[in-house]
Amino acid sequence: MQNSLLPHREMTLAHENGIPYVSGVSGSTNLAVHYVNKTNKNALAQNPANPPPIDAPSATLGAVMFLNHDGGHSIHEALWTANQTEPALNHGSSAQATEQNPAQFKSDYHEYFSTFDNNPETKAALHDATQYAFNKIIELRHDHVSDNAFVR
Repeated sequence: MQNSLLPHREMTLAHENGIPYVSGVSGSTNLAVHYVNKTNKNALAQNPANPPPIDAPSATLGAVMFLNHDGGHSIHEALWTANQTEPALNHGSSAQATEQNPAQFKSDYHEYFSTFDNNPETKAALHDATQYAFNKIIELRHDHVSDNAFVR
């Protein structure tokens, strides 16, 4: 049995070699969601007539972009964490319906992108980035696997 006070073998390997190791919720997303939520709730308590100073969906998108770009997180990890914190915090960082059972949550990028329906520039950028990534995956498959979609 692993001593819970000692780092797991996988974590030691990751730290010694600079290898990203991901397991479980995104603590970085959790921190960002809680910070934005607390800041907004404090501001609303001081002046309920003003809108929240930080747009929660935009802040979550910023966290997703940063965490995904550094290679340490998938978009799903960040959205999963936002989903799990929504019932308790009601932060509204995504239009995607909240899934109460963590094991049943599936990221729906189109539904997530609909969060930005009132911001056409952001929504278009997300669409373009998704299309670019999809095309690069297809290109990678053609170059390194096969043009035949049925070949493994």
